[in-house]
Amino acid sequence: MEQNEAIATLETSQIQAKPKLEHRVPFFTKENAKALAAKGREAKARKQAERDAEMAQLQAEAEMAKNIIVAKAIESKQAPALEPDETYRLEQLARTRTCLASLYSDFDRASDAKERKFLSDAIARLSDVEFALAKRPKPAAYRTAPEKPKRSQASTGPFED
Repeated sequence: MEQNEAIATLETSQIQAKPKLEHRVPFFTKENAKALAAKGREAKARKQAERDAEMAQLQAEAEMAKNIIVAKAIESKQAPALEPDETYRLEQLARTRTCLASLYSDFDRASDAKERKFLSDAIARLSDVEFALAKRPKPAAYRTAPEKPKRSQASTGPFED
């Protein structure tokens, strides 16, 4: 009997310890929903403007690189135009950078984990292509060789007296 009373008092103390939901203030209310929606639209428009500016900058950099190579070729009087292979490489580099910028903007908008994984894999593959087209080594791919002691030609055989 005493055990049942102890359990009953324990249960009533647990019930009293729970916070009442009536005292909580909701984050979204009718008053602040419109203001928060406007703030979200403003942030989305700002991010889109930043992505557009970044894409324009990448395209401008690719065009500038192409113009510099053409100018160097004209200066050295090799040929007034680039070789077809070099022109193709530069065009592909510009396309690759444009695609990368587009994939990054899609990645920012992606909400599903599966879609983000797909986009990140595509970005990794295109980044490898971009490194190759730009003729740059990948990060941590190039290591300087440690200096080896030079062997003198005088010591090529056994020492004889």
